Amino acid sequence: MLIEMNGLSQDGIPTGCESVSAVMVLNYWGVDITPEEFIDNYLPRQKFYQVDRILYGPDPEEAFAGDPYSANSLGCYPKVILKALGNMKNCHVSGMERLAFEDISGMELTDIIDTYIANNIPVLLWCTIGMNPVRDGMQYYLDDGSLYTWRAGEHCMVLCGYDEENYYLMDPLAGGERVGYPKEIVEARYLEMGQHAVAVWE
Repeated sequence: MLIEMNGLSQDGIPTGCESVSAVMVLNYWGVDITPEEFIDNYLPRQKFYQVDRILYGPDPEEAFAGDPYSANSLGCYPKVILKALGNMKNCHVSGMERLAFEDISGMELTDIIDTYIANNIPVLLWCTIGMNPVRDGMQYYLDDGSLYTWRAGEHCMVLCGYDEENYYLMDPLAGGERVGYPKEIVEARYLEMGQHAVAVWE
């Protein structure tokens, strides 16, 4: 089972995998928007800053951590993408009135397949670059003073198919090409990343 859709590369947007993947799905549903328009006009972003040599930054559940155009930035999680989609809807972007979207984080991958992929609904899935194991990354403080540890290797792709052995994902780091990975590897990385996913449908 494969959903036929066009891929997009994140070339020039080194940490913007979430936005590029979101735009792939929007384009699939007929919404005419580029990754740059999505980032520049709708994506909540927040910069890092220092106070007394201590680094502070955003909660990636609330805003993109840094700038997607910068290789020195981090990323974001589903709530931020949902905010961007909501911003698009509130701005009456053509086609958005037809779409619904939901944070389906915590859903088992097999249930995502049965509920969405089998019904030709591609899903944004948070895994890792190259399906490598998750490791602790950059640390900084949130505005409330708590220490935050980024999950290094975080990567968002579009789950678009499956067969007996593999799950297939549109990978913006692979030029937007469809890449197959063994099911057990995808399931492991999805779990390690916290089971984050977003569904968009008509």
